[in-house]
Amino acid sequence: MISKISFLNLILLFFICFSFCSGCLKKTKEPVVAWINKYDLRVSEYKETAKQLSAYEKGLINKTQEGKKAFLNQLIDREVLLLEAQKMQLHKDKDFMKQIELFWGESLINELIKRKSKELISKSEVEIKEIDDFYENMKKRVYARIVVFKNRESAEAVLNGSAGFEISSNVAVVDDTNLQWFGFDEINLEYRDILFKMKPGEKKPFFKRERGWIVFYVEKFENVEIPPKEQMYERLRSIIGQEKQFRIIDSWINELREKAEIKINEDVLEYIEV
Repeated sequence: MISKISFLNLILLFFICFSFCSGCLKKTKEPVVAWINKYDLRVSEYKETAKQLSAYEKGLINKTQEGKKAFLNQLIDREVLLLEAQKMQLHKDKDFMKQIELFWGESLINELIKRKSKELISKSEVEIKEIDDFYENMKKRVYARIVVFKNRESAEAVLNGSAGFEISSNVAVVDDTNLQWFGFDEINLEYRDILFKMKPGEKKPFFKRERGWIVFYVEKFENVEIPPKEQMYERLRSIIGQEKQFRIIDSWINELREKAEIKINEDVLEYIEV
């Protein structure tokens, strides 16, 4: 009825709750749907676990008494396994607790961003002019090259070099797209903001925190044929709305970083390898 992966996720989720909340549950008069040793499996837990299922899976469960019992048996199997794990003290294992910590952190971050997105949704409404501008920009593409350098010195060596975009063999390159065509809606949002405002033959540097020093080079632009705007309207509105949300969230994260006290140990970072 429920996939093996879903069932394992149910176990992990319950184990997380068990590890952090064991002993903190109060006695309640809520109906018990099953007893496993000294553990009372209550209706609220049955319903809460079922929330993770798809509408189709819920339909199968609710359709017959056998369906309900099959789902309940999976919860019982889960509890039996958890009791055995507890007996073996696995919930105190350091590696396991580290996994819980990572899972917990990711879940909190996802929930935070989801709530912030809802708060800022009104700011990401798309105006007609934005759709018009985006459509006009899609009528051309750029023949360009994007190179990520290991350090600032390497990037400056190329920027200050001769006309064109020649890279000597002794320059430390991390990534290189080589010359290729980029459509307006086919490229990274930040990169697009730079490339499509450049002129043919121009080189421009950019520092991105996650990647390092980047140099853009534009060789030429050309016009391309695209469908009428009316046919693309909903697609354009969706793309622009998502990009506005991304910009808003990214700006908010940068504000949080500026308010935080952050210090990076460059010496230690230098020798870390993963």
